Amino acid sequence: MVRNIKVFMKHFFAALILLLPISHLGADGKKGEKAWNFTLKDLTSNNVSLHDYKDKVVLVNFWATWCGPCKREIPDLISLQKTLGPEGLQVLGIALDRKGRNVVVPFAERAGFNFPILIGDYKTMEKYGNVRSIPTSFLIDKTGKIVKVFRGLTGYKQFAVVIKKYL
Repeated sequence: MVRNIKVFMKHFFAALILLLPISHLGADGKKGEKAWNFTLKDLTSNNVSLHDYKDKVVLVNFWATWCGPCKREIPDLISLQKTLGPEGLQVLGIALDRKGRNVVVPFAERAGFNFPILIGDYKTMEKYGNVRSIPTSFLIDKTGKIVKVFRGLTGYKQFAVVIKKYL
């Protein structure tokens, strides 16, 4: 019975993310607009803000440990940070797991991330109004504007072609 409740809650939260009300799709999070300057905790409980990376091109990736396409995208994000980081790219992962650090920390240790992983919250999802499903990534240029939104599983080459235009 407890297992069934846990499975139900996991799927319920996933459905909630996928079915965010259309009313939250306001001006925030759209291409060409200023990106919202969030401040979230990283995996060591330090505050990290988007503003910390104001002179970089930033790829903000919304994901979760239970999301299959998100897991498949992680190696490409790691490769992007490794190859394009020296040119001015910063990848930031925002984990949307309901259990937060309890599940994200062990997952991150196994995955070998080379970029900051932040614990997301509903406010951040709301401010980036186009987070209707995951993975979703927002490319933010050096001026702080959203220049591209990648919805769904995206590969290294698809990311790199667009990112290189803004470095």
